[in-house]
Amino acid sequence: MPDRPTSNPRQFIQGAPVLHVADVTATAAYYRELVGRGAEKIGEPENRPYDIREFSVEDPNGIELVFGQDID
Repeated sequence: MPDRPTSNPRQFIQGAPVLHVADVTATAAYYRELVGRGAEKIGEPENRPYDIREFSVEDPNGIELVFGQDID
């Protein structure tokens, strides 16, 4: 791990998101039963200048989630 942050995404070790939502039960059900729920996709998968291919979705609470992977 570098002494200070860099633009290299490989320095990222792990994350623990905290989602503040009005209805925890409905939100948990949404994530637990995702197949066929019709998440709103925000753009197509795209290669980014920081060597990650990513796309975003928005959940029913308006929370944007970004999924990505290193470009080999």
